[in-house]
Amino acid sequence: MSFLIPSISDAAELVSSFKEWLDKRNTKKAIQAWREVKFPEVCEQLVMYYSERQVPLYSYEVASSTTKRVPIYVRPEWLNLSHENLDMVYEPVYHSYKPSKSQENFLELFQELRRASNETILWNGRIFRLRSIDNQKGKLHLEFEEGRFFDSIMCQYLLEHELITAWKTGKQIENWSLELRDKVAGNSRAIEEFCQQNVARIGISNLLLLRSEKNSYFPVVQKRGTLSLAKGFDTVSSGVLDITTTPKADFEIRHKVIKEVYEELFDNIDVALESRQVDPYFFYGNDGISDLIKLLDNGGAVFQITGFCIDLIRIVPEITTVLIVQDDAYYRRHLGGNGVQFKLNIEYQLTSQFQIPRKIKNLDQYLLKKLPTDPDSSVSLNGFDPMRWTLPGAFCFYQGLRRATNSKLL
Repeated sequence: MSFLIPSISDAAELVSSFKEWLDKRNTKKAIQAWREVKFPEVCEQLVMYYSERQVPLYSYEVASSTTKRVPIYVRPEWLNLSHENLDMVYEPVYHSYKPSKSQENFLELFQELRRASNETILWNGRIFRLRSIDNQKGKLHLEFEEGRFFDSIMCQYLLEHELITAWKTGKQIENWSLELRDKVAGNSRAIEEFCQQNVARIGISNLLLLRSEKNSYFPVVQKRGTLSLAKGFDTVSSGVLDITTTPKADFEIRHKVIKEVYEELFDNIDVALESRQVDPYFFYGNDGISDLIKLLDNGGAVFQITGFCIDLIRIVPEITTVLIVQDDAYYRRHLGGNGVQFKLNIEYQLTSQFQIPRKIKNLDQYLLKKLPTDPDSSVSLNGFDPMRWTLPGAFCFYQGLRRATNSKLL
């Protein structure tokens, strides 16, 4: 009996073919895991993971004497954030990030995940990279420099992928380690210092409240669409703190929210694709934006910062805000009047509208007894369920309503 010994080139080809087959197999398994993942179950696993490590987690009141803990990290002082006690500094420098091989492989996988789901392929835009979180003298101090979106995906979304892969095994996460998360975000200190060694993007979540009638408001909340990075109900006019025109303009939080209103509520093309080297405020004269700015300037609308949190699924910080339009003529004009009509862009699905009363005496009681559990359902179940929302969206919604009711802004 004789054996054929393959040449070096043949052996290399066999190894390459096997590696290609293995990569495709692993990609298919990853895609299947992301498709089958159940957000509430993953959140429960992460809550157990951080509870085991004594990381304080945010919780909502969901029933009488019952709370629901969620994987969000919030310092108590972040619940009362305002323009006065938020200090943001941007240094116009860029330090290139050198990813590990596993991070590079994940970026390729992530783009493949989006292709397989018929989602738009992301582009490597400029972002405000968060470099430090510091709580000092009663203020939240945030320092930024320039970064790239793909680097943030490799650093932040890779943690979500590790979590989903672990969930797929069916094991209880609190009884074993998540190797990557253990290293970079396994405790409170590591969570707050994550941005110092990793590229971290930051989000702005805004609750837009439009007065619809004499005694009620329409919260602009919709379900994220298939082309969005997030899933579940979210606050329309929220987005990544990115650099699309000039850093000076884009770093201003109110401008960022107004830009998101322009893009998301009136179905306009991304400013980043439209503006380039032109005036960053070019859309301020557009119908729907010009009248909104006039209301903000003359007191017919109010904009405030309401809080700060860190989404522990990806270790993504979020600044939360609320924009309250107190003049119901704006709602009437753009819902069915003579102005440009509300039309959500592809990031959202158009769902049913629900109203909230102008005067809420006890917010928690209102959320328990009156708020629809699922704003998109015909079933008349009430009670705020944060697991039907994105984590920052639910927090932003609650913080915005809390500020609006406590400060009598409705």
